[in-house]
Amino acid sequence: MLPQLLGSSIFVVIAVITFYYARKSRNQPDKAGKFFTNEVLIGVLYILTAILYPFFYGGTGISPETETTMYWISLLVWSVEITIFIVNILVEKGKCKRNPQLLVDRDYECVKTAYRTNYRYDVKKDFKRKALHLLAVLVIVIAWEMSRILDSFGALPLGMTDHPFAFYRWMVNTIGFAFIIMFAIGDLVRLMYNTCLPPWAATWFTSSIKEDELVTFSATAPLVLGLVPFLFAPYQLFLSVALITSLADAAASLVGKQFGKHHLSATSKKTFEGLFAGAVAAFTIVALAMGTLVSITIALSMAAIATSLFVLVDIFTKKLSDNIVNSLACGTGLVIVFLLV
Repeated sequence: MLPQLLGSSIFVVIAVITFYYARKSRNQPDKAGKFFTNEVLIGVLYILTAILYPFFYGGTGISPETETTMYWISLLVWSVEITIFIVNILVEKGKCKRNPQLLVDRDYECVKTAYRTNYRYDVKKDFKRKALHLLAVLVIVIAWEMSRILDSFGALPLGMTDHPFAFYRWMVNTIGFAFIIMFAIGDLVRLMYNTCLPPWAATWFTSSIKEDELVTFSATAPLVLGLVPFLFAPYQLFLSVALITSLADAAASLVGKQFGKHHLSATSKKTFEGLFAGAVAAFTIVALAMGTLVSITIALSMAAIATSLFVLVDIFTKKLSDNIVNSLACGTGLVIVFLLV
């Protein structure tokens, strides 16, 4: 259980720091109240991840020895990643100590002011940002296909012969959580100690976050965190949730911003055109993905339920990030229907 507990402890530490930042920054003058609620939810998701982490290979049929080896390898990958990030942070701290002008140039208030002054909506930039969210889907698909290919050749490593689903989960866990950890550390350093943020990370965040994410966490890590509870589900269902969270949400956002004319309300930036595009995408995704696992009638029913939940979240979610709520709501709905049929 040692590697499982060590892995869980990483997410607990991130959760504690997330809660600390949420409380510390709650009364910032340029920070809307809804961000505090979102940050608490993100912290809760990290705690949930820590609780679920030791059980990720349950039911896969692998031996306890193989399971322990998989956990150790994942932990090694994340440890190397964290070490590299910490070394970069310490290097930047040393640079600032030797050159105090960097403390002025990298002051986060100055960074925020410069961003807001130069901000212009750019559809290409927004498209690239949405495309980044599809990386989670890409990891899921590659892990699944690789597990099937290796299994067909009898080449699954680490004693996972005849257990391709275990290899698929291991790849998703290792790569997916490495992704989450990287963005979590980057976000926390950006928000709390921006002067120590490596230039490459600062450039990436500046070019990829939205204006309202200047004072809170970027959407990338929370989006992936919202998928964690559904890793236990069949591949097709897990993929459906990931695609709804990324592709359907992207369709709603991009279509709404480019072609939206009719707003949901006088105070809402969301439009009926965007909502329709997202709903069509959500329905199509679930119908096609689940159609390979269950009968077409059940698949269409699940698609209708997921689409209804997607629409309700988009209309009524005001204080919580729909990047998180969409996955939790749609995923829960799909799981309930799948278990009942």
